[in-house]
Amino acid sequence: MAENSVLAPEAQILQGTLLLKLKKYDEATETYNVVINTYAPVRDEIDALLTVNKDPAKYFDDLIARNEKTLDVAQLLPPAALKWATTQREVSEAVGIINNLEAGKNGVLESQAIAARILKGLDERGLEVFPVIQEGYTRADAVDTALTRAEEQLTQVETELLGKYLSPAQAQELDRLRKEGSELQARISTLPTTEEQVKERKARLQAKIDELDRKAYQALLDIQSQYAQLTAIQKYVDDTRKQRHNTPEEEKEFLEKVNLERKGLEATEAELTKVRADLQDEKNNADAAIGGEETLRREYEASLGKQRDILMKSRGSVPNDATQVMLRADVIRADASSLRDRVATAKSTLRERVQKRAAKLREMVQAEQALLTGYGNEVASTSSQAKGLVGRIAFDSFRRVRASFYDLVLKADVGVVDVAFTRKQDKTLEIQKLANQKDRELKALDDEFKEVLKDVD
Repeated sequence: MAENSVLAPEAQILQGTLLLKLKKYDEATETYNVVINTYAPVRDEIDALLTVNKDPAKYFDDLIARNEKTLDVAQLLPPAALKWATTQREVSEAVGIINNLEAGKNGVLESQAIAARILKGLDERGLEVFPVIQEGYTRADAVDTALTRAEEQLTQVETELLGKYLSPAQAQELDRLRKEGSELQARISTLPTTEEQVKERKARLQAKIDELDRKAYQALLDIQSQYAQLTAIQKYVDDTRKQRHNTPEEEKEFLEKVNLERKGLEATEAELTKVRADLQDEKNNADAAIGGEETLRREYEASLGKQRDILMKSRGSVPNDATQVMLRADVIRADASSLRDRVATAKSTLRERVQKRAAKLREMVQAEQALLTGYGNEVASTSSQAKGLVGRIAFDSFRRVRASFYDLVLKADVGVVDVAFTRKQDKTLEIQKLANQKDRELKALDDEFKEVLKDVD
């Protein structure tokens, strides 16, 4: 039989019994002692594990919880006891149940958070919630910016043609307006005016957001590493409580510091998770961040309009060739105005569609929120009922393993006693047999020399 089989010690005990029957007492005793010397220390080690805490079931449950329910509890057993343990299978099944409940709970929480973010987005962002419509609006914005840039160029042409015919006061006022509009012009020049520019700027923004998200993710990994260290510290405190000479007050103070560190990590983790969620929102809504600024364009166009009003005062003084250029500029400006009206109409239509879709989506999300509340209550109730399940299962499994070793050692101890008792009986019978033989031999001698003894008498 394989030495690693759980039947091996039973076979050794049976072998000792057979040797006892064959009256090979020394060999039988040695066989029993092998079992005792092998498994008694394992039994004692499991006893120590089960008595290290006042509530071993809670100890196992806390230990698994601190390890995110991935700890192989069976590894806490001595190596020689592992083949007897069904602990990992049973605990794994229980952990699977707990993990499913936790996954359901987390799923409900995540869904509620998503629903809240959608509603917040509908209230605060509107257009950004609908990427396709947002893309159309962004393109319209780019066209609007291009029209503003065209108006800027027309104004520059008119300045070249009419500026020298202005009075000193008019020239001074025009110069003032141009200086005031220079800052707006610098900002307008950064806005995209074509679809390619929109894509390029969006890619740059998303790359920056990805870099920030990578750093936040790395920080979360560092936090997980620190969690593992705190868990190891907590386990060391639990497992070495009987060996250490610290006072309860010292241990309590130390554990309070550990808990404070854990709470700090939890707060940082929650903040980083929120930051990553916000970054993802901004990444998804990068189009809105680059889509031109309506107010900025209108302010700049107003500044250009004031400049044009001043220039138009000298229009009657220009020669015919300049007048022809001005007329051409008027035609271009009229076409631009018509195109601007079409852009405004497109934007208005897109905003109306957003409002309709937002209202429908809000209604759907609110209905899902009501369902999620019910799911959350059910999961919370079930989780409460399953509290401590894993620890109890691990504890019961460990007790069964300990009972198996107790029975093995007990059988071997009884075997040693049987050997001693049987050997004593054999010695007693042998002594009795020798005594009886002596009596018979003495009687035979008496009978043989009876006549001789008579003559002597």
